[in-house]
Amino acid sequence: MLLPVADRVPHERVLTDRLVVIARKDHPRLRRMKRSGWSLDAYLELEHVQVSSRRRGPSLEDVALQSLGRTRRIRLRCQSHAAACRATASTDLVATLPETYARHVLERDTNKIVGMPLDGISLETYMYWPANAERDAANRWLRDQVRTALRSRR
Repeated sequence: MLLPVADRVPHERVLTDRLVVIARKDHPRLRRMKRSGWSLDAYLELEHVQVSSRRRGPSLEDVALQSLGRTRRIRLRCQSHAAACRATASTDLVATLPETYARHVLERDTNKIVGMPLDGISLETYMYWPANAERDAANRWLRDQVRTALRSRR
């Protein structure tokens, strides 16, 4: 989500990533839900890890759910996706993460991606830099490196 900034602050979107749900591979409720179908109601029946850098308040998916008049049951709040992955690997909690991160982490983890039952929700990542660095060669190089690194992770 683009933070409110003055028009004079240069910025660009460098990544748009859909959200997915992760859970441990042998999550008992998800096995049962496979038969009955994965839906928003099934998602909301589960207990969740919320990832946010803020101490309180809703996350991106909670704002989307609130717009539908729905809420999820948050049992743990943490500040990093890595901590959320560790929590889901050893509990029946699930977490909602950006897909790129989830796929990268799950290459070596005990969790699986279930998918997000709420359409149209994605995380946008922006890069910001000072206006006086717009033409600075080192800053341009760094921005190019960030773009290249993010493109290669998709």
